Amino acid sequence: MPRSLKSITQSISLAEKDLLNDIKHELVNVKNNTNSVNVNTDTLEAKIQSTNDKLDSFSGHTNNTGAIGDGSTQLRTVPLGYDRTNGKAISFLVDSDGHQKIDLVSGGDIKSTLDTLSGAGNNNVGEGQTKLQIFNYGRDTAAGNYKPMKVDGDGRQDVRLVGNTSADGTGTSHYAHVDSSGTQQSKAMGLNDAGNNQQLKTDNSGNVSAFLVSDVIMKPSNITNGDHASFSGSSVATMLRGRTNITDNSTGTFLLCNSVGELNTVNSLTTTQIASSLSLASGVSTDSSVLEVKTKTRGISFILEASDIGSNYTVTFSVSPDNGTYYALASNYITSHDSGNSKQLVIKDYEIRFIKMVITQSTGSTKTVDVYAHY
Repeated sequence: MPRSLKSITQSISLAEKDLLNDIKHELVNVKNNTNSVNVNTDTLEAKIQSTNDKLDSFSGHTNNTGAIGDGSTQLRTVPLGYDRTNGKAISFLVDSDGHQKIDLVSGGDIKSTLDTLSGAGNNNVGEGQTKLQIFNYGRDTAAGNYKPMKVDGDGRQDVRLVGNTSADGTGTSHYAHVDSSGTQQSKAMGLNDAGNNQQLKTDNSGNVSAFLVSDVIMKPSNITNGDHASFSGSSVATMLRGRTNITDNSTGTFLLCNSVGELNTVNSLTTTQIASSLSLASGVSTDSSVLEVKTKTRGISFILEASDIGSNYTVTFSVSPDNGTYYALASNYITSHDSGNSKQLVIKDYEIRFIKMVITQSTGSTKTVDVYAHY
């Protein structure tokens, strides 16, 4: 190598070496000086806190919508949908109340599904109109699936009445039996003394045959009370019976009424002869036999028959409550009338139990008379 080139090379190497030494010295100084360097980060921390507060104001609890309602600062997002035909995103459309608007595009999934559920219905909404069709279904518990309910041509549901052989439904189910006119055929059952169900027996007319096996006392309901007899349909029809012989229950017979319901009573008179060919001495008072009146009456008629009845015959009456002591009957209870060969005497308004007639004649000779009582 020439001397001059070698000298230049050495000069450059020495210069580089000096430069490196200077850099090293400065770095040592920088290292030593950083021990006393103070950096102020207050502004940076304030900016960070401000950023955090702003982010907090954009968030809130989802169930506290009132606190982040209109007018409050919040993070806003806009839902977008992708328009595949035009290759761009488009925001969803809502009305002023925030309701999303959805168009049923022909050929879309929603419209095609609804079309399969719609069709022409009945006259309630017009023939030919398209509407949602709903079918009533019931669960077939035996098969474990649902089946549509059956109706006839008029839309009336076909319902079958099913009964069970056990009251709790654990027995065997059977359909109710009806005749050709749809009337249900049923059997009346009763519980016998052994605790078993037994069908009630009827006659050919369908009347239930019943046997009285013990004394039964039936208390009528209030609607059968006589106080309610004026209410149509609420009174009980009764038939009154009586005995012709009070001591013989086999002599019972019904009381007779007329066509308007009035009780028919027989007003036949009882005729008793209390004196037959009774001999009457002139001027002597003679008693007839005692008449016992067993029926309640306030009137009785006596007929005295003789060949020469007239003013020569005087009649009075004696009465007794017990056929013991007799008392004269006051004349104001007695009316008298002569007719031919008889004298009629009527006692009115006086209840008689025992009575006898006292007869006196003053013809001057003995007479005979017959006396009859009618009541």
